[in-house]
Amino acid sequence: MATGLRVDGLEKVIATLNKLGKLDEVVEEKLDPRLREFAEEIKSEQMSGPPGLNVVTGNLRGSIQTEIIDSGKSLEFILGSDVDYLAQHEYGLHGLPKRLYIEEEWTAFVENDVLQLIEDSAREILAV
Repeated sequence: MATGLRVDGLEKVIATLNKLGKLDEVVEEKLDPRLREFAEEIKSEQMSGPPGLNVVTGNLRGSIQTEIIDSGKSLEFILGSDVDYLAQHEYGLHGLPKRLYIEEEWTAFVENDVLQLIEDSAREILAV
């Protein structure tokens, strides 16, 4: 299961960063580290026992990964796991309570923090 979010409304910023040859730099030096940091926050705050999951093996927590897909016109930010039972925990299947740790927190993070980081990075680059 993976939750992917594409950031809309940044087409001009992304195009400008691409034209300047700076988009890869922003992704590698600013966005990717921040996404990995956020994934670690999710693991420690939401997937390490009460009030989060009651961890048995740690497989789910250890499998959480991030990815950034650059289409050249937009960026998509993915947080997910290849562990098939993540959806059971996230959406409350098979008698488990619904706990939208990833979907809700990831959406808020991308829509706020990531968007701001992209805008700040573009301003910083264009100011030079």
